[in-house]
Formats: sequence, structure tokens, C-alpha cells
Amino acid sequence: ALDLVASGTFNFDLREDGSGRPCITEINAGRFPAGSGIFNLTGKHNLALLYLRLGMGEPVGIRAEHDSTDECYQLRDLDALPAVFRPDELFERFEDARSE
Repeated sequence: ALDLVASGTFNFDLREDGSGRPCITEINAGRFPAGSGIFNLTGKHNLALLYLRLGMGEPVGIRAEHDSTDECYQLRDLDALPAVFRPDELFERFEDARSE
């Protein structure tokens, strides 16, 4: 059911079924997704700080709601810090494990 007066942060996961139709696989209400901090590196606004300021009744002064880019890739791994790369930077730090 959808709460018509819901507020706060929500996130959800989607996966396509066999015909390509998106299906909701997970809904998380009341918390930011674990990797959301990485998105602060591509835009000019910090989402967690924005919500904190709103909760404290402080003005936020955002005029442009959409400030992200499609020109970035997020890479994450268990043994490395997550990072955001632009297409021309994507393979700069990779090494071919087959080379001697």
C-alpha cells in the first residue's frame, strides 16, 4: 500500500523479468542506501546533509533539483574504497594481471 502522506527517504531495487518489465525486488523505507554517499561525488549537493538541515529547520536553498551526470561510473569492491570515474579515467589504474 502507498501512504499518500509518506515523508523521508526511501529506496528500492528493481530487476527485469523475462519480458523486460521492471519488478520491485526490495523496498527500504526510512534509511539511505548503503552506497548513497558515493553519489555526493558527482553532484554539488550532499543528500544526507540536506536532510539533516531540513530536519533542523534550516534553509537549504537548492534551486536545481537535478545536478547529476550520466558521464560517471561507480566502482566498488570489498577490498577497495568506492570511487567515481569519468569515462576517460575508467581504466587508468587498471593493470593487466597477465603481464609480467
